[in-house]
Amino acid sequence: MLFDAGKQTWNENVAPKECWLQRWTRDSKSFYCMEGKGEAIHRFDVATHRSQKLVSLKDYRVTGNPIGVWLGVSHDGSPLILNDVGIQEIYALDWRLP
Repeated sequence: MLFDAGKQTWNENVAPKECWLQRWTRDSKSFYCMEGKGEAIHRFDVATHRSQKLVSLKDYRVTGNPIGVWLGVSHDGSPLILNDVGIQEIYALDWRLP
């Protein structure tokens, strides 16, 4: 549901069905959303009711919360995700006091 403050009306189903986990842009003219289980990021323009696929996340392992995905917006308005790089690399720290 989207409320139009100027017209004082509610609009239903303005975002594409594949869109979920919405995050507003700083100017509130559009919002970012995730497709499916984190397969892509879309930008939805509120004025035109059009969705644009920005990037495919096919080669990323997105992560961030209990359902597996986090989406944010940076200070410059770009979408942000958390990329799970795994724990396959093992590091050792050899700590010796003088």
